[in-house]
Amino acid sequence: MKLNILPNAVSLLGMLCLAGAANGALVSYTQGDLLVGFRATSGVGANTNYVVNLGSAADVRDGTLSGTISLGDLNTDLTAIYGADWATRDDLYWGIAGSPSNVVTVNGDASKTVYVSVANGGPADGPLIGNSLRTTVSTKMTGMEQGTVGFSSYQASANNSRAAIQSASDASSWSSYMNGGSNGGAIDFGAFSEIEGHVYDSLSVYRLTSPTSSTLEGTFTLSSGGAISAVPEPTSALLAGLGVAVAGFRRRRSA
Repeated sequence: MKLNILPNAVSLLGMLCLAGAANGALVSYTQGDLLVGFRATSGVGANTNYVVNLGSAADVRDGTLSGTISLGDLNTDLTAIYGADWATRDDLYWGIAGSPSNVVTVNGDASKTVYVSVANGGPADGPLIGNSLRTTVSTKMTGMEQGTVGFSSYQASANNSRAAIQSASDASSWSSYMNGGSNGGAIDFGAFSEIEGHVYDSLSVYRLTSPTSSTLEGTFTLSSGGAISAVPEPTSALLAGLGVAVAGFRRRRSA
């Protein structure tokens, strides 16, 4: 029987180079930031997660993130982990998730506020979950982000200070919170049927604050070159613009 070991060997070599060149610094993370997770369900890189700090949830909520977001060199890492064809793979997925805190208010988001993505627009009213389940999800998300073995405890990739390379089997890896993972159970974060899309799908990000409140905050796309772009939900962008205008008016009045 002929064994095709070249793709796996290339992927392993790439990951060894990434790890060997690591500068020892912890990945960039501040409480309240959202995460972008990548995972392959088969093939090259199936045992590895690539997780990137998207930035403050408040910036997504307020419509501040717009256009191409400066997130460092994603393409080099994605290519090394998942292969040169990563952008067209049907078994490579990405998702966006996070909860600023499960106990206190952070940057205007009350405790247990949850941010989660849905591929290609999702349901018209967005995902909805009850208060008890939202508490569970928020606790899982904060553990993924800043728990003892969460994202914030990883060393940064050698190519990107905002990104961590995880073993899919790590206790608080992105995969562990997805469908079938040790922390997710039968559904993503124990609550959602699907928060991920293929890497060539768009992701709509919703903010959940109550059993009846699920607001669309923005839509995100990923280019074949590894650039993530954001289109704010129109209401969020309008409010952000009004805030800038009011601040400018106040400065003129005080001048």
